[in-house]
Amino acid sequence: MRLYKACARNSVAIGRRLAVWIVMSALASKAGAAQVQFQVDMSLPRLEGIFNPAVGDQVAICGKFGGKSWDPRAILTQNLNQPDLFSGTFNDPAPTGAEQEYKYIILPHGNHERDGWIWEAGTNRLFVTQDMPLRLPMTPFDDVSLAGVSNGQPMRMDPIAGADMSLLPFFESQGKQYKEKGNAMDALVLLKKAGFNYIRLRLFTSNAQQAARDPYNFVNNLAYTLPLAVRVKKDGLKLLLDLHFSDSWADPGKQRKPDGWRNLDFQALTARVRSYSFETMKTLCVAGARPDMVQVGNEITPGMLWDDGRVRGSGASPDHWDRLADLLAAAIKGLQEGSIGAMPRIMIHIDRGGDWATTRWFFDHLEQEHVPFDVIGESYYPWWHGPLRDLKRCLDNAACRYGKPVVVVETAFPWTNTFWQTNICDLPGTIEGQSQYASELGAIVASVPGHLGAGVFWWGAEYQNMGGNHEAGFDTTSLFDAEGNLVPAALELCHALGEPIPVVGLAGPDLPAPSAIH
Repeated sequence: MRLYKACARNSVAIGRRLAVWIVMSALASKAGAAQVQFQVDMSLPRLEGIFNPAVGDQVAICGKFGGKSWDPRAILTQNLNQPDLFSGTFNDPAPTGAEQEYKYIILPHGNHERDGWIWEAGTNRLFVTQDMPLRLPMTPFDDVSLAGVSNGQPMRMDPIAGADMSLLPFFESQGKQYKEKGNAMDALVLLKKAGFNYIRLRLFTSNAQQAARDPYNFVNNLAYTLPLAVRVKKDGLKLLLDLHFSDSWADPGKQRKPDGWRNLDFQALTARVRSYSFETMKTLCVAGARPDMVQVGNEITPGMLWDDGRVRGSGASPDHWDRLADLLAAAIKGLQEGSIGAMPRIMIHIDRGGDWATTRWFFDHLEQEHVPFDVIGESYYPWWHGPLRDLKRCLDNAACRYGKPVVVVETAFPWTNTFWQTNICDLPGTIEGQSQYASELGAIVASVPGHLGAGVFWWGAEYQNMGGNHEAGFDTTSLFDAEGNLVPAALELCHALGEPIPVVGLAGPDLPAPSAIH
């Protein structure tokens, strides 16, 4: 299995608060005006397009430093040999032993008006005034760096334009058709013609009785999914397999064990995860439907296979991270053992596309547990996860911190406001609004630093209104309209992912002011 080297920890990875560099003497009240040298790496802001010295942008050190307000205290100077590095020295008038909080800020075009500043996010940095010159360590702006992008050659993937089509045969069995301008076509062929190259299929552990009793909520088992996976491959599309490790939907609100696994102790559960993963992979490979990528779990922000692998919420405990890591490792080992030919890429998928803090919390833990995976997957639904600028910040930071490709593996937007009745991201729920959302989303993913924005999967792409099933409004966010015709957003998404375009109507990252003055 091809495993990617994780992003190296930067000098402040343990937190914003810098360690005190010299043990303070008992005479810490001595007054002084020691010199302090600051150094910052501006690689990420430059690649994000929010910092460009060529047009007059400046980076400054900002803090109180004995004053009453946070103001720029020194403009930093560009290193001629290393253009992304900026440094500067100034006299610190505070008494020896005083704690000084600060942040780096960007002054667009050298503008000193506070409303135009771009602040670092997170808590304030810290140093302690000393009675001798102090040189602070080099640190990246926002504490994220491009260490995972080796020698300018990141772990690139071909751009993914993907669609989740897990219920396609179910909808077809109900008489639903998929069309191009009124002409019925095979839905997969139609998507491929539009530019899609990947199909995502979820897999439940449900038995035949469960699937027969409630097809909408239980049908996605191996017996149902296998012929669909073969069909995907025969149509020349790549396959992302989404292992839920549950008899039905697994998500942040529920990660239920399969009924047949409930009485297993942890050792037996781990063994069952491995054997199930092996059997699934072997069956698909033998049938000619080897997945190109596999999700180990679905939206596992709180863990999986509760409560054994629960890491968040009621029933979680710190040692459950070890257990979650064991379960993930067992699944990955089973996939490796069952694979015939190349090992598929392994994706870990959470539901926090607009939440960098939780994304960092989760994947920092996975790094600490040495879980071997290749791709970061995020769900992003704008009505739940915030504005597109939050998504951009999360994807950019995740790619740079961990050095892995990032994928928006679930998203959607309405083409009618009959269910989602308010504007989302200042875009209307219309055919035109959906197209603009697809265009802006694709551009954000395509612009992730280091070319690590790997692509997008549209969730519920096959949905059509049937009645009698709780479709939660996703029949109005699919890639097919009320008559079954492919919507323009499908073409816009593929275009934006293949050819990055300017993001219209979006502000830059909404960085907070210093935490000291909240």
